[in-house]
Amino acid sequence: MGSAKDSTYLDVIKALNRQYSSREGWEVEWKPIYGDIQPECLLWRQKAGMTQRVLVGVRMEKEVSQKAVEQLIEQARSLAQKNLPVDRKVLVVPSGAETSRVPDGIDIVTLDSYRILGDRIAWAKGLERSRFIESELQRRGV
Repeated sequence: MGSAKDSTYLDVIKALNRQYSSREGWEVEWKPIYGDIQPECLLWRQKAGMTQRVLVGVRMEKEVSQKAVEQLIEQARSLAQKNLPVDRKVLVVPSGAETSRVPDGIDIVTLDSYRILGDRIAWAKGLERSRFIESELQRRGV
């Protein structure tokens, strides 16, 4: 049986596949190590003899912190110094996350399967199931 983290990564892959499809040649590397640099995720593909790379950070937080942004930018800079330039930078966040600190040049991919509710992050399917059960109980007069 997988962990909650495994399930989250599956949802992240689904969200990324909307823009970076494996049918278009994109491959995913989780936690690749490039010397002293270990990004959370790197997407890459070969196209027209060139390697395209997308650096991905996953932030399951209510608000994207300045530290998370700086970390992604620093990882991209460090990879470029190792002759592994990054074409795009992406942060994956739950639906409703505050992203105002994310500068231009970093794309946001929203995880629709997770939502910010007050101070917590909720699994959207769990919310739908709870609403259904509640409506059924009301319908039955329980």
